[in-house]
Amino acid sequence: MSARFTFRSTLFSARDILSRHRTYAAASRRTLNWGQAAYPRLNPQFKIGLKTRQVGLKVEAVSCRVSFETPGYWKAARVSLLLCHMRTLAIETTERMGSIAAFQDAILVAEARLASEQRSAQSLAPALALLLKQLDWKAADVDLIAVTDGPGSFTGLRVGVTTAKTLAYAAGAEVLGVNTLEVIAAQAPLPDDHFDRKITAVIDAQRGQLYSASFTRESDEVIRCVEKTHIVESVDWLANRQAGELLTGPGLARLTDDLPTSVTLVDSPIWTPRAVTVGKLAVAQYENGRRDDLFRLVPQYYRPTAAEEKWNEQHGKS
Repeated sequence: MSARFTFRSTLFSARDILSRHRTYAAASRRTLNWGQAAYPRLNPQFKIGLKTRQVGLKVEAVSCRVSFETPGYWKAARVSLLLCHMRTLAIETTERMGSIAAFQDAILVAEARLASEQRSAQSLAPALALLLKQLDWKAADVDLIAVTDGPGSFTGLRVGVTTAKTLAYAAGAEVLGVNTLEVIAAQAPLPDDHFDRKITAVIDAQRGQLYSASFTRESDEVIRCVEKTHIVESVDWLANRQAGELLTGPGLARLTDDLPTSVTLVDSPIWTPRAVTVGKLAVAQYENGRRDDLFRLVPQYYRPTAAEEKWNEQHGKS
């Protein structure tokens, strides 16, 4: 049995059309997962197709046909397929001033800063509840949860990743972890003719050390890692800076007086990662096919926790 419905007269870019097709497919698969659990004997299957037509430089989505090859299954499934926009929540809690953001498809619809006088563990859940209420979204309406997964504050990482996984599990949503240094680097403004310029982002790792990683930008949403996240002594990091390199991140706060004049510093107000950037990167990566396993996503600390270090010391391990 099949059903057919028509979009309102809306024009989309080719990329938007591809994203919308994937959204329909994701919604259909979630419906199938539910149906296979509720009605295992039916073993429902589906096919999906998106009909479009060219209008100038844009593409108009005319209709979408979703065919369920199990008789009578459409009646139970159709409600899940009527809401076709992909909705994303983004969470950033690696810094003292955390933030959250909401996207519909790739469009930012809301952003909020977490209360600075409270810890993320206290402020994150109420802030998310308020944001969903303001948008008139239910948790089950969310398709993707994006969260910074490290490096950063150990406590902030645990709170953010745990909240993202819990919400994704409850909502039946996908979850994506985004590297904090990648987020910071993506916020650095670049001249149009310098997308290949090396961007190095740093976060204070305490003990005279830094978390560091380097990137180049291919576009506003696509960033390529050229030096993976690692811990380095601040003195060694300073000695290895290259002429023309673009530097950013909160780890620079104590180093500005020691930096060589041949490098360029990003303005300090955008050193801190924002949930808006987390969401933009996650949506782009999701559209390009990236997926994370809900149960395998964990905070990336890049060094042992204090408890692990103590245990290693007591048992003679380095």
